[in-house]
Amino acid sequence: MKLEYIRFFHFKTYRGKVTLGPLTQLNAIIGGNGSGKSNIVDGIMFALNADVDKLRVNRMDFLIHGSNTGTPLSNNCSVELEFHEDGEKTLTLTRKFFYNSSEKRSWSDYEINGENVSSESYMFQLSRLNLSGGLNNVVVGQGDIGFIVQMNPLQITNYLEELAGSGETVQKYKSLEEELKRYDTQFKLLTKNKKDSSEERKVMEMLEEKEQKKISFDTQLCEITKKKVNLETFKFLSDLSKMKEQLVLCEKDIGEKDKKIQESKDKLIEYKRREQELLASKKMNYRNLIGHRKQFCRMTRNLHEMESKCITRKKRIEDNLKRQENYRNEEKNLREKGKELDNQISEYTRELEKVRNAYQSILEMDSHRMVMTKEFKELDCLYSSRNSFLEISMKNKETNIEQLKKNLQIDSSKLEELQNGELILRDKIKSLEDEIACLVNDKKNYEDKFSECKSTQEELFNNIASAGRDIQKIEDKIQHTKLDIAKKDKLRRLTAKDSKTKETVKKLKNLFGSSVLGRLEDLLKCKDVLYSDLFYSFIFDVRNTIVVKDFDSVLDCITFINQNNIERTVILSLDSLQVPDDVIGRSKVYTSDNFRPIKPFIVSSIEGTEKLVEYICNNIIFCDEIDVATSLRKDSRFDKCKIVINDGTIFYKKRIQLNAIKPNILSETNSYNEKIIELKNLEQQLASTKDKECGIKIELNEIESKIRNINESIKTRSTIINGKLLEKSKFSNELKCLELEENILMKNISENNNNLKKVENELDELTKSKTSLRDDIFHDFMKKYNVESLNPQDYLSTAPDVSKVMHKLQSKVNCLQERKDSLKISGYSERLSLLEIELQGVAKEVEDLENNIKELSNSLATVEKGISDYEESVKTDDNELKIINKSINDVKSQLDILKGGSAETIQSLNFQIIDLKKKISTNVRKYSYINVDESFSIESFNKSYLNTEYGELFEESLDDLLKEALKAEKRLVTAITKLDFSDAHKIQFELLKGKISSLDNELNEIKVKRAKCTELFRKIKIERKKKFENLCNLLNEKMKEFMYKLFGSFDCSFYIQSNMSSAEPYLGETQIYCQLPRKQLRELSQLSTGEKKLVSLSMILACHQIKLPPFLIFDEVDANMDHERLKYLVATLKSFHHDVQFIVVSHIEEVFNQCGMIFGTIDNKKDEIQFTDILIVDMEGFD
Repeated sequence: MKLEYIRFFHFKTYRGKVTLGPLTQLNAIIGGNGSGKSNIVDGIMFALNADVDKLRVNRMDFLIHGSNTGTPLSNNCSVELEFHEDGEKTLTLTRKFFYNSSEKRSWSDYEINGENVSSESYMFQLSRLNLSGGLNNVVVGQGDIGFIVQMNPLQITNYLEELAGSGETVQKYKSLEEELKRYDTQFKLLTKNKKDSSEERKVMEMLEEKEQKKISFDTQLCEITKKKVNLETFKFLSDLSKMKEQLVLCEKDIGEKDKKIQESKDKLIEYKRREQELLASKKMNYRNLIGHRKQFCRMTRNLHEMESKCITRKKRIEDNLKRQENYRNEEKNLREKGKELDNQISEYTRELEKVRNAYQSILEMDSHRMVMTKEFKELDCLYSSRNSFLEISMKNKETNIEQLKKNLQIDSSKLEELQNGELILRDKIKSLEDEIACLVNDKKNYEDKFSECKSTQEELFNNIASAGRDIQKIEDKIQHTKLDIAKKDKLRRLTAKDSKTKETVKKLKNLFGSSVLGRLEDLLKCKDVLYSDLFYSFIFDVRNTIVVKDFDSVLDCITFINQNNIERTVILSLDSLQVPDDVIGRSKVYTSDNFRPIKPFIVSSIEGTEKLVEYICNNIIFCDEIDVATSLRKDSRFDKCKIVINDGTIFYKKRIQLNAIKPNILSETNSYNEKIIELKNLEQQLASTKDKECGIKIELNEIESKIRNINESIKTRSTIINGKLLEKSKFSNELKCLELEENILMKNISENNNNLKKVENELDELTKSKTSLRDDIFHDFMKKYNVESLNPQDYLSTAPDVSKVMHKLQSKVNCLQERKDSLKISGYSERLSLLEIELQGVAKEVEDLENNIKELSNSLATVEKGISDYEESVKTDDNELKIINKSINDVKSQLDILKGGSAETIQSLNFQIIDLKKKISTNVRKYSYINVDESFSIESFNKSYLNTEYGELFEESLDDLLKEALKAEKRLVTAITKLDFSDAHKIQFELLKGKISSLDNELNEIKVKRAKCTELFRKIKIERKKKFENLCNLLNEKMKEFMYKLFGSFDCSFYIQSNMSSAEPYLGETQIYCQLPRKQLRELSQLSTGEKKLVSLSMILACHQIKLPPFLIFDEVDANMDHERLKYLVATLKSFHHDVQFIVVSHIEEVFNQCGMIFGTIDNKKDEIQFTDILIVDMEGFD
């Protein structure tokens, strides 16, 4: 069968469908670098199901044409290999790859002759064609040429054995080797167990003796218990009969006492009725008392308010009287000033009249008057200027006086308003101080309550913390107890399982004889005491594995187990054990100061089970510390090893198994029931503590709620107090401002009064100066001219002058009249009248307040008298209630005495009767030989047994006999307890008995199995050696043939040297020696690079001749060869004409010119995507 066509579909650089073929015996692929030559090789490897790392892509989806540039032309690609035989198509192998870009999912489909098959079927078909999955025997590249040269001697041996097809034989060899080691281990272990069983035999004899004593003690205890129960039951029935008689007598006395009890009850009802009346009266009086007290407080507060108002009003009356006096004084001053102005007006009016009269006689004056008139005019001018100055000064002074008086009036009014405001503010501040004092007291009370609640809260917190600690301790105890119970329960089940497995092994041995070897734990023993516990820990999970000789025995055992409904267990057959490769032995690391392999310490208790030791113990290491285990894990030589530490921890490659079980733990199953009872008690204690904690929490919640309420109240009162304090502070600041303003006004008023007096004095002086001014100026004039008066007719000489005088006098009169009108005396009269009305109103208000105060004082006296009366009534009611309560207590005591005597006796007798009945019922239920009727009468008891044992007069010494029976029972129980023979000891006795009896049988079975396994192992070694030896001989012959062809000379040789004299040469090293033309015999490693390449190529061709595939691919293996060697290479490849096809990728013309078909690859580009075209040249028609 040969490869005829290779078809690509969208594979790598091949666009669409591309066919390569037909192929001849020798085919060449040529082309430039990067033109797609290697993609042909990749396609063939893809069709042969190669992995992605051999296809020169990072991801499988890059195999689809265009995917590497992000523009795939399809969602799949495929490669098909078509094989022909005798010119007809016989087989097609197709592999397709699909990629879903949206789901990022890929898969492969496989077809054989157009039908979909599984990957396993596809690989099976490839193996039938000698096309290996690794492709080592199909594709030969430049790097593969040096593969053999680089192998060490041991690797060469393994390579040769693989070529020889010894895989199955090697597996059998390893399996038998492990089985022999296991048998040896089991034999040694059983032998050691047999030596160690002497102590166990002594223990078994001691336990057997204890068992006999226990049976004897139990028999005696049953007999004495029967006597005790009969005596005890008869005594209970006798006591019950006596108590029933006493009960009848006591019931007769009850009738006489019932009458006295009824009388006492009637008295008690009457006293309680009177008590309710007194309580109602006391409640009413107390309610009235509280009402009167509230009313007294309210009236007292009103009285204080009225008195305060009365004082304020009286003070206001005094202030108004002072103001009235001031107004009257001012009015008086103004009236006096008005009179003065009237006098001045009348004076000026008279002078005006004189001037008018003189104006008529001016024309009649003589020349003397002209001189006088001239002088008079000069004096009059002087008088006018001075008089005008004095008038202006007086007018200014009067204006100042009026302004000062006006200021005084305004300041006085303001002062009065300030004083009234000050009184109001003081009242408000006092009221606020009272309210603040009440609030502070209230807040203090709440703070005291808050501190009490806080202390209670802290106490409750401490109680909760204590309860929490108790709960935690109990929960820890419960957790510990549960773990202990679970552990003991697990150990009980494990012990039971061990016992069942041993029983199963015993049955299987009885049924199938020596074919059943026994449990794994019994077959393997550790001969070093230091590591025995660790070894037991390691095999604990598989200790109950049953080991048999062969696979047929496995089937027989499984059939027996299924038929008898026995619990399934693991069954191993020695002939099917797969012994793992001994990594420790192969690494030649057998001992260390810090770790040791387990295998040297484990022996088999039965001959022929040495393979079992190897199966279990290969690659197991014991070490002392975890640091050593960690360092071993980092060593790649121990990747396949399991490491067991002293504390029982087992390290695997990727996980850790903790808390391995040691042998002494299985004995820790005592006190299981006690632990169950302890757990129940702890759970009850936990529930009680949690209920207590819940109650404390409820109480704490109430306290916290109370604290929150109190805190809110405190905050509220603090807020109110702060508000009141702010208000008080505000009023105090206003008061200070008013006082300051009042002082300023008082000072201003004082200054205004002083200025007013000063200005008035100055005005008086100016008035006097003005009055004497005329006389002072005209005195000399009148004396000179002997004029008695300054009448205008005496000195005026012209009418105009007189007219001017008239006008001046008239203006003075008008000015004085205006000043008089501006005095406004009527305004002060109106103020006085208003002030008088206000005084009358305030006086009436004061009078009303005084009347109200008198009435309120009288009412207060009445209320105070009512309070004292109600207090006296409450005291009277309390005294009567005390007397009534004493009488009620006396009647109750009498009732208790009347009821107590008979009732307590009857109740006590009833309780004793019930207790005795319970005891009798317990004995009847517990012991079948006790028979009593339902009424528990003493006549129904059968005394025959007691009469037989103690005689008919046993009733006279019943108590002594019962005490003696109890002592005897206690003595026997103590003896049984001291004997210390429990169910666990009984199980231990049975286990020891079965173990010792089966030990010899197991030893014999192991010997027989080991003998059979040794014989099979010897045959396998002979078969394996024969295959290895035949392969070496065949390879030597083939190598010589190919070396002759490649070197073109018969003067060369090739030798594969192994120690064939050894019983197992395939375990040793293999050396390769070569003798090339005109050179000495040397090792392969001593040849030159070119020589090594030719020898390696010869080796590859020889190996392919042994397991010949249908075609071979040489990828540029001709690089760096000289022309002569290339000629020999082509000739050698042509010599395989009928055996195999060659596909050669080459750049050398001397090689591809000798091929039957040449396939050229050309790199093209379309739509920015590179693709490969193939040109085919048929060389068959060319020489």
